[in-house]
Amino acid sequence: NSGNIPFGETLGGSGSLTINSGKGDVVFTGATGTPGAPTGVITIEAARDLTVNGAISASSFSATLSGTLLVNAALAVAGAGSLELVADQMSLDAPISSVSGAITLRPFTTGRGMSISDPSATGLVLSAAEVDRITTTGLVTFGGEATGAIELAGTANTTIGYDTRFLSGGGIRVNGNIGSAGFDMEWVTPAYRDWE
Repeated sequence: NSGNIPFGETLGGSGSLTINSGKGDVVFTGATGTPGAPTGVITIEAARDLTVNGAISASSFSATLSGTLLVNAALAVAGAGSLELVADQMSLDAPISSVSGAITLRPFTTGRGMSISDPSATGLVLSAAEVDRITTTGLVTFGGEATGAIELAGTANTTIGYDTRFLSGGGIRVNGNIGSAGFDMEWVTPAYRDWE
């Protein structure tokens, strides 16, 4: 299926939801689950763009997108559930959270780089404000083994308030001051580490 899939009404219940819209778009407008009564597993196997305009609370959530992720309402995962977001462009204007589960954000396209709190770089760009909207007591991973170079911390100081792993197949460059506020921070790349 390559058609658009809109969810305009409130979705509830504990059942799981799997979506494959091919090259179509997925839009959540109504609320999906609540913090006290999350839905089951939500999996978006394939889509172009995903827009979250209604708050989502699920037991776990994953989205694989060839286009853009727009988060305009809270996207939350209960308990130790995982949250994985894969897209070449992201706009995170609302909280992204898991209580204690792992959170992963990475580009869709193999070899595409990431920029975290470094607006001068290209690729999947996440601002310091967007990074601050992520919360979990678990591990947050930026990138993957197929991700290109990751650029960290431009001209402004950057502090990340959770355990973090930066994972890249194309190298990691730290361009400014980055801190962990007492949390663990790990750089993983099979290629090289480049510090400036």
